[in-house]
Amino acid sequence: MGWTNYYKIGYWKDVARMVDAHVRFRLRMCIWKQWKKVNTKKKALISYKCQLKNVQF
Repeated sequence: MGWTNYYKIGYWKDVARMVDAHVRFRLRMCIWKQWKKVNTKKKALISYKCQLKNVQF
């Protein structure tokens, strides 16, 4: 905290986190939409070692 709050940079750390979360979400959605078929989604998720019971299609 220290000097970042003194120079008001501390606020931008929270803004950067929010922007980062938004960009990651949008990238995940773009990749998800590229996998158009359900079988493609299943194969891709299995290759990423996701548990299919936690995923909604």
